[in-house]
Amino acid sequence: MAHIWWTCPRLQQYWKDITKLITDSTGCTLPHNLEHYMLFDIPESLPKPDRYLIFHINIAALGALAQNWLSQTIPSISMCIQQISQSGHFETTMRRQNTPPNKPHKKYRRYWEIAWDKWETYKGGTTGNHLPRADLMTELGPHKVRTPMKEYFIIQEC
Repeated sequence: MAHIWWTCPRLQQYWKDITKLITDSTGCTLPHNLEHYMLFDIPESLPKPDRYLIFHINIAALGALAQNWLSQTIPSISMCIQQISQSGHFETTMRRQNTPPNKPHKKYRRYWEIAWDKWETYKGGTTGNHLPRADLMTELGPHKVRTPMKEYFIIQEC
């Protein structure tokens, strides 16, 4: 399995792009090796929100490979970015809906809130509700918007 998903020469650029995505979005530099990316051996020395976000990036990277199983297609980074954003939006929505209304607000932010806010800041969106900021979007048509990110542009259906 390691050859198919890690050492395959056709996938080397994909994993380099995932490494860059992790570095750009978290500010953490992970060594480019199998243990960190496929076996989820994320160093405990990293802050918990960064480890959490790296975990989700790795899940999306492996999920994109699994979706293209038995095809010659190499997943795109934009596909991973969309999956990560969907995971963040879903998790944030569910966690906030399941918080009892009478629960006092904690003086500190939860690690998952910090992780997803960091992701949205990287993407160029807003923090909190995880919806793209209107002032950063360019209309492409009645159902498509372009969401700017540092180096990537995704066209997504609304």
